[in-house]
Amino acid sequence: MWKGRLNDRTIEQTINRVAFRPLGAVSHRGWGLRPASLTTQTTKTTEEIAMPSIIATLTIGQAPRSDLAPLFDAVLPKGVRCIHAGVLDGLTLEEIARRFAPEAGEPLLTSKLLDGSAVVMGKSAVRRGLEAAIERLEDAGAVLIVLLCTGDFEGLPSRRAKLIEPDHVVPPVVAALA
Repeated sequence: MWKGRLNDRTIEQTINRVAFRPLGAVSHRGWGLRPASLTTQTTKTTEEIAMPSIIATLTIGQAPRSDLAPLFDAVLPKGVRCIHAGVLDGLTLEEIARRFAPEAGEPLLTSKLLDGSAVVMGKSAVRRGLEAAIERLEDAGAVLIVLLCTGDFEGLPSRRAKLIEPDHVVPPVVAALA
């Protein structure tokens, strides 16, 4: 049982274990992540295992998240750049109200804007916004995208990037630390 404190070093070690493993070495025991091949073991040299050069954080609100962006930026390995993006980036309150209005009876999601105000959005509209943002981040070169929302968005598509969703990562991390 882990009895230490959660600090910057612990966070860095956890991120490095999960986010920066080569494809063939990603743990698949309950993490919601799968190795590239479950049947073929390959050994790679250090030169063959390249760190991703661009990763991204993606929030359902506006970026950067002042509570999380500094944590990511502080632990990134040298040469890795992080893009902080939000589904609502660049939108006015009126545009948000129009484009993300909840439909009758659908689940609601709340997010804080950069100015500190909060907005309530429909989950289906947020999902469409996430899908578009993931596509933009992949087009910008992101090879790893960390979703900064605990809402469940099962089956979000990504063409090239690994998508890390909190509902797949947080429970096993908490279990490992408990």
